[in-house]
Formats: sequence, C-alpha cells, structure tokens
Amino acid sequence: MPSFNSIADLEKHLKEKVIPNILKNEIKNVVVETELKHIKSDVYDVYTPKVYPNIEQDIHRRGADGGMLDPKNIKHTLISNDTLSVTNETPPNPYARDGATVNKSLPDLIEFGDSYNGNEYDYTDDPDAKYLQPRPFTANTIEDLKNSDKLINALHDGLKRNKIESV
Repeated sequence: MPSFNSIADLEKHLKEKVIPNILKNEIKNVVVETELKHIKSDVYDVYTPKVYPNIEQDIHRRGADGGMLDPKNIKHTLISNDTLSVTNETPPNPYARDGATVNKSLPDLIEFGDSYNGNEYDYTDDPDAKYLQPRPFTANTIEDLKNSDKLINALHDGLKRNKIESV
C-alpha cells in the first residue's frame, strides 16, 4: 500500500485507482450475479415457450449458452471513476420462429414487453401470452440491489482486496 502525505493524496488515490478497480471487479460481479438470478426467476421461470424445443431444427432456448443467462452478454463499462454501466446486450435468437425478433432489442422486448418503444414481436398468436408482457428483470435487479447489503459488502470486499481496512 502506498503511503500518503495528506488526506487529499489518499482521497485522490482512492478516487483514481481503488474505486474504479472495485467497480470493475467486485461491484460488477455482484450486479451480474444479481441480474442473472432475476433473469432466471423473472424471465425463464415465468413460462415455457411453445416454439421451444424443436429438436428437428435444433431450435432451443439458449439460456447460458448465448442467451439471456449467458454472462458474456452482460457488458460493463466504466463511465467515470465512480460510475459503472452494466447492460444486457443479448442478441435475439436467430433460429426462433423464423428469426422473428432479429433486428430488435431482446432485452427491451423482455423488460418492457411487446410494443415498447416501437419494439414488437412479429408473432402474437395469443395477445395474452406471457412473453408479450413485461418481465422487468433489470428493474427487479436494481430493486434487489437497493434493498440489500450486496453492494456494500462488495465494496468492503474490494477494499479488503486492495489492503484497505474498512470499519
């Protein structure tokens, strides 16, 4: 751990080095883990699509293999030294029902439901189908994080990893 000649130097070190590092590691990991939990419970567990599985055409719900549950589809960007952006950028399944959701935002379709911001499913066999309704996994992730100590604990873990004792 470096030594500091003033509180201002310590504060500068924390803001420029430590906090961004914690955001990109511990905080990102907690956000991704929490979002994956909500994708499972709020998206996948809500219903079983009628178009899956189609063994003959190898059409299946992708899950953790390129789908919404795949952590590789959750991107993070450090916006500033104290702001982390985490977004789900899962592409639509190009094999689902003639690629009906291709060129659309799959996370938006799921989060906000059919017809949000001009984003619509191309097939609406049943207007009451659960897939057409909002399944707010992002909003639920945010609420979960707000109402828990997960982020505080992640900050403590990051400080400890950086050999900074927190009280």
